[in-house]
Amino acid sequence: MPTVVRDLMSAPAVTCEAGTSLAEAAHVMRDAGIGSVIVTERTKVAGILTERDLLRAAAAATAASAETVEKLDNAEVRWSTDAGRRPWPAVSFMSRHPRSVEAASVFSK
Repeated sequence: MPTVVRDLMSAPAVTCEAGTSLAEAAHVMRDAGIGSVIVTERTKVAGILTERDLLRAAAAATAASAETVEKLDNAEVRWSTDAGRRPWPAVSFMSRHPRSVEAASVFSK
């Protein structure tokens, strides 16, 4: 049986709302043992927040308890795929667009 995205992705996806503070998002990432969270606006994927984004905020002396995720998230959702599809188109896209979100079935049906 061929490998599909579902075989490679972590589920369920860990998300936070765009209005979440950077400090809270960092705690969510730490507690889940992950390096990024999917940023949502209601139930729509809005972007991704990564450890790298948090490091940039720290280097800029951003107040993590006062700033919100939406102000730091700079990834635009350019492409997505279904969890049942083969992963190679996603891998190819992400290799060409490393700061884009690859949101494979973020929300369970």
